[in-house]
Amino acid sequence: MNCVNSDPCESPPVITVKEPIGERDDISLYGTPKEEIGPGLGEVNPKSFMRNQIEALFQASDNKLAMKLFGSKKALMKERLRQKESGLWIIHPCSNFR
Repeated sequence: MNCVNSDPCESPPVITVKEPIGERDDISLYGTPKEEIGPGLGEVNPKSFMRNQIEALFQASDNKLAMKLFGSKKALMKERLRQKESGLWIIHPCSNFR
């Protein structure tokens, strides 16, 4: 900054804006909306957690064989839903467990 007539140079005033805490809680650090945890997800008991993990292991995974069989990821997702809706613990030929 240039000072004229040997007057002391003044810096511009500092303006601070305080936002209410609750107003910005819905935005993540990346500026995108935060994902909310659905009701009841925090109260998962160990049996259902392990069951979900094992069922996911038995389902068809995204690999070369599955892509060749089903043709697209959408068809693969439909196959996963079909297997989950059946309720049976069958090891899928395209799963990671086989």
